[in-house]
Amino acid sequence: SCTLITKQFMDLYEGKDIEIKSRTCQECVELQHSYFVSSEYEEGIKYWESELTGQDYGIAYPLDYQRTEKNALRGNGIRDTVNHQTLVALRKLAKDMKCTLYHVLYGTFAMLLYKATKQKEFVIGTPIITRGLDLAETVGYLTNTVVIKNEIEDSWTLEKYLEEIKIRCAQSVAYNKI
Repeated sequence: SCTLITKQFMDLYEGKDIEIKSRTCQECVELQHSYFVSSEYEEGIKYWESELTGQDYGIAYPLDYQRTEKNALRGNGIRDTVNHQTLVALRKLAKDMKCTLYHVLYGTFAMLLYKATKQKEFVIGTPIITRGLDLAETVGYLTNTVVIKNEIEDSWTLEKYLEEIKIRCAQSVAYNKI
């Protein structure tokens, strides 16, 4: 959105006419309907059914204290930053492993869950940007949450593990509209 707004602002500043593209609600509904009757949609449904059917992927994470049955809706968080030296090392690792920094950080988080729970299979939901070509000229925060199934083996090397992360992320993103 920022790139689009900046481009339109610069075009206006330079005296150019800009074309504001808009869609009616009905056009959005029709666009979604056409997707839901497409072969791409059917292929996506088959993918997710094969990935997620037949197992409970909830994580049995060890708790630091006994939880009450009634959710108090209070939480806590830890906020920290990664120092520059560590960030440089993580970026170098990503480059050496031919993956992205996201893959390294996601893989680290998944490995932490694996080590804490001893579960070899689990899922993690993660936000992704979903701005396809049909929405390239649309201003707005367009994201989706995609589920990534994790399967971890003790015998895997770091290279094998990150390769699996890359494949799983790519597959999940490919079917993110479902």
